[in-house]
Amino acid sequence: MRERALGIVLALTIAASASAQELRATGYAETDQIGYFETRGDAGDVGHWGRNELLTQIDGVASFGRPLRLFGSIELRADFADHNRDRVFVEEAYADFRYKALDLRVGRQIVAWGKTDVVNPTDNLSPRDFTDPLESDDERLAVWGVRPRLQLGDVLWEGAVVPVFTSSVLPFESPRWSPPFPPQIQNPFNPGQSIALSYEVLPTREPATTLGNMQYAAKVSGSARGWDLSASYFHGWEDVPHTSRELEIGGPGMGTVRITPENLKKQAVGGDFATVLGSFTMRGEAAYVDPDPLNGPNHVQ
Repeated sequence: MRERALGIVLALTIAASASAQELRATGYAETDQIGYFETRGDAGDVGHWGRNELLTQIDGVASFGRPLRLFGSIELRADFADHNRDRVFVEEAYADFRYKALDLRVGRQIVAWGKTDVVNPTDNLSPRDFTDPLESDDERLAVWGVRPRLQLGDVLWEGAVVPVFTSSVLPFESPRWSPPFPPQIQNPFNPGQSIALSYEVLPTREPATTLGNMQYAAKVSGSARGWDLSASYFHGWEDVPHTSRELEIGGPGMGTVRITPENLKKQAVGGDFATVLGSFTMRGEAAYVDPDPLNGPNHVQ
């Protein structure tokens, strides 16, 4: 379904660009040269682990006056040290419709809420790619959705409806970034013996694309006496999956641990602020989170 929707958006973008009043393309290219102290262990191979990659991003805009604007962003990555990381990735592809104080964005888009760095308790609509923490890009992942914005004087109201869920990506398949698994454990049925373990990571159980599983959020923001303030509400799914483990004894002294990631429900109410104090900027953000019981109790972050 996602691939079909993406194809429709790209086809409409190409067809409509012929009659656009303004066409603009921008982009950048950068290289990452990263080396690790750990040496390669492959037979006949020498040197250290690392990567040598070229990143290119191209953004295209087609404007049709004030009512309509189309935007698309494509990222190309070539890793000359590890070609398994090569990719051509459509980062965003959406249409903006504007009418008076209303702005409506439809399509594949990044919805980033919150004002603080690193940890954003109110940024619940932006899944991330955690497979490589050293990636120089922000690595937010876009979601398919509808985002209306309404400016009423100094107050901005924002909404978001996300019918197709997108999960964050964890580094299960990366020996460098995933936690080390114990090679053996004590046999639960015979404590005097140990069993060797193998591990199997199953596909993530994501919520089905149904009306009951849609995510939605709302945010109100404004300024008062030099303070930028906002309050928001989120109802949907945790983008970082919870993991369950199941041990299967397959034979004498052998066992298999099956790891199943699963996205669970979540609600959150939060807010943020920002202000200038002399030559300093102060920002803060917090949320009250109501997760699925498997992800822990209610808490303030």
